[in-house]
Amino acid sequence: MSRLITIYLVIEAIAVALYCWLLWGWMGWKAVGPNAFPGSPDAAWLYSSSLEYCRWATGFVEGVWIGGIACVLFLRSGANQGPIRLRNAVSVTLLAVPPAFLIAGHILEGRVT
Repeated sequence: MSRLITIYLVIEAIAVALYCWLLWGWMGWKAVGPNAFPGSPDAAWLYSSSLEYCRWATGFVEGVWIGGIACVLFLRSGANQGPIRLRNAVSVTLLAVPPAFLIAGHILEGRVT
């Protein structure tokens, strides 16, 4: 297994954790709305910046997913492929984790009114 794949798994874990954290913040602000604290000049700004950061994190996870596809292709084409079970587990992790979190986040965000 290459160091590139190991580093990419760490990047994927950080991206998913960041996405979950920013989605959690956005869902909190989405539930209360920009007018939750009347007279507060920061409430509308916090609401809009929370939405912006959540969208940024979504794009980042999508980019990590595309990079994961490239890593799987690299992993499959390399001469030193390592054990088959480990290679398959890493491939599934690289390909399945980002869309699973994106789908779950979309479902959870849709439930917040």
